[in-house]
Amino acid sequence: MKRFEITLKNEKVNRYKTSFIIIVFLNLIGFLFLAYVSHDNESRNTCFLAAILVGANILLHFLIKNKNGVDFYVGAVGISILFYFRLHYYWLAISVILLAILYFIAIRKLSILFTEKKILYPSIPVKQINWIEVNNVILKDGLLTVDFKNDKLVQQYIDE
Repeated sequence: MKRFEITLKNEKVNRYKTSFIIIVFLNLIGFLFLAYVSHDNESRNTCFLAAILVGANILLHFLIKNKNGVDFYVGAVGISILFYFRLHYYWLAISVILLAILYFIAIRKLSILFTEKKILYPSIPVKQINWIEVNNVILKDGLLTVDFKNDKLVQQYIDE
């Protein structure tokens, strides 16, 4: 059975990564603020520890420059989630989890899979398109065009 896979260009990856970095810095600022407003020493020390660990992950990210594919921001977000649960800020932990899930969905590899029976398009959930629904598929000059019989047209640039 013949299968062809074409990877689409995800042009907004840098924007998503910048947004994720902003979320990490907001968590750092949030822990410092919680340490400032905490009335008991245990919560204050826990917040300072969380801020130190998140700050260390940020520092490691800038020092190592992601040479081995290690993303220290993911570690910082994981630490933030654990400490939000430890401090009983469940709504913050759940919101950071949701933002992290959205981040990983947004930066995933977008690949269209062509088989003899159908086309698998990378949406959420994966869209299965039967060949009966398609008029034409053209790949020219780095642009993939899928022309449907219902006059719908999908055009995406492919990743080189």
